[in-house]
Amino acid sequence: MLLAYAAGAAQSGEPVVLENAHFRYTIAADGRNLAFVDKASGTDYLRPGPPTFCASVLRAGTEHPARSVSLAENRLRLGFAGLDFEVTLRLEPRPSCIRVGVEAIRGDHIDALVFLNVPLTVRGAPDEPFGACALSLNLITRVDQLPVMQTQLRAAAHRKFGIVGAKVALVALPVGGLLPALKDVLEEADEMPLCKVAGPWAKEVPFNRGSYLFNFGSLTEATVSEWIEMARSLGVTQIDNHGGGGFFQGGSELGGGDWRIGT
Repeated sequence: MLLAYAAGAAQSGEPVVLENAHFRYTIAADGRNLAFVDKASGTDYLRPGPPTFCASVLRAGTEHPARSVSLAENRLRLGFAGLDFEVTLRLEPRPSCIRVGVEAIRGDHIDALVFLNVPLTVRGAPDEPFGACALSLNLITRVDQLPVMQTQLRAAAHRKFGIVGAKVALVALPVGGLLPALKDVLEEADEMPLCKVAGPWAKEVPFNRGSYLFNFGSLTEATVSEWIEMARSLGVTQIDNHGGGGFFQGGSELGGGDWRIGT
């Protein structure tokens, strides 16, 4: 379910409200975040303090916050301070989440768009009663905090990789329901690979509770047999390549640079 005031109401000063069965997110007509409420408890988890804004754009090194917000027919339209620029976001309410996607942009050239920004008071810890997560739904959408438990719901898109088409799932509910909700989200995310031995499925897979060894650089062609023998003798089935050292040095074919990998 999605509750929205009409565009005309938003323009006259009424807030815009996005909600499903679990949370209610309220945005002022001028783009300020007003509330992020757990509907089960009635608690508002929006971080207090100086005003924060639901979205912003970056242009020539200057950030321009959203200054106008209107909503009609599941389209959220945003204008920005100091720019002739407008974003249309498509909202798709689902039982487990609200999907937010960049449908169109118009106006001035920009470098990046933050199309979701909700700072929260939660610590992002599993012992809390409420949790929230912004989950990327494709590879052009940047979400800096790792799932599942996040302290700021933030999603961005950059001109280098593409802005239109960026998409995120907004998931928020009592902590016990987060993993089942994220399973639903990922099973419907047709632009992302689906791996049912990791992420919200991880704790159900016995293999994930096995032991593993860290390699900090001493695993080479010359020592690989010793590593295999040691792993087998310990009953270890995995080796984690964990950064630094000669194992990770790029040769001339990589331009002589230093590169690192990790699992």
